[in-house]
Amino acid sequence: MRPQPFQDHSSPRPQSPDSDAQGQILPGSQSDTGTECRDLVNLEALGLPNIGNSCFLNATLQCLLVLPVFLQEIHRQRIENLSWLSSCYNLHSCLSEVHYSCQPGSGATEEYKEQILRTVKYLLACQDRKYLQDSQQDAHELLVNMLCLLRVEGRVLVELNQGYISPVSHLEFLMASVLSCTSCGRTSSNSEDYNHLSLDISPEGTLQDCLALNFKSCVVDFRCPNCDGLQASRREQFHTLPRVLVLHLKRFRHRRWGVQKLKRSLLIPPKLSLSTLCGDDVPPCTASYQRNRPSPTWTEDPVTSSGYYQLTGILSHLGGFMLSGHYVSDIRAANGKWLRCNDSMVSVSSEASVLRSRARSAYLLFYVYRTETQ
Repeated sequence: MRPQPFQDHSSPRPQSPDSDAQGQILPGSQSDTGTECRDLVNLEALGLPNIGNSCFLNATLQCLLVLPVFLQEIHRQRIENLSWLSSCYNLHSCLSEVHYSCQPGSGATEEYKEQILRTVKYLLACQDRKYLQDSQQDAHELLVNMLCLLRVEGRVLVELNQGYISPVSHLEFLMASVLSCTSCGRTSSNSEDYNHLSLDISPEGTLQDCLALNFKSCVVDFRCPNCDGLQASRREQFHTLPRVLVLHLKRFRHRRWGVQKLKRSLLIPPKLSLSTLCGDDVPPCTASYQRNRPSPTWTEDPVTSSGYYQLTGILSHLGGFMLSGHYVSDIRAANGKWLRCNDSMVSVSSEASVLRSRARSAYLLFYVYRTETQ
């Protein structure tokens, strides 16, 4: 059954995205000076109701909607393309609604949040009908499908507005695969677009080790057009860097008898540098480096290998099986405080507590690019 329209609700709405331009769902500048009661109300507003094994959806949304540049583009499309967004169902509009409904003072009820979440699932079901069911799904697969759907909608939006910038573009980067002939040394390379990186979990137990394992050079079969050599050394490296880096940790392995979950502990750094994993000619670029996309209309520092990435969100899977258990998220708010989100229940935590408690359950990591001056 098609969800009922939700555009004409009576809850108070911000008139422009400027007030939420930083994309943080905790009013960081006010919570330190507000009363304990006001803080409690704020936390309650941040939660998302479980509409039937929907923790995989809630945790993913809570991690995405705390990313400043991603959310800014979502709000921008709501304002600039309002005539199209208000006349049909689309994920851009739904994500904006989810964020607004989580703002203190929005007046959004639990029933209204449930309505938005059901609309999100209905839209995703257009790609995969399993989202119509009230069953647990894989959060990584959901994220991939959600980013794909935003891209599909973007093809319509770019026709309406030539200045359109996809929110997904802030997650995208180019990976270069470099082949060097082991006989004559001739080098060739090609590149491929990514919006996240999947990593095997290293036995050494640190995220840096996982990255080193993924980028480790190897010898492959390859016929060299220069000397007819039969092997080459292959290495992967970043050719461009994203403004938002999403890392998927391969916690699940398919065996003949079923799916095995790896509960190996992993040391997750709050700050991450990728300088050693970049090619020598990584060009400075903005989030809109992709072909045929305009540059952002706001001022932003270029993403270069001299910057670093700050941990902003962790999506974790609790339990022993992929399609059961429970998903939760931990997000870093604008004021630097960490919040633990368990569907509609939200509580204040600390960075040390989050990193310690999620070492064995972290599944998706969200990092935001920073410079030393930020």
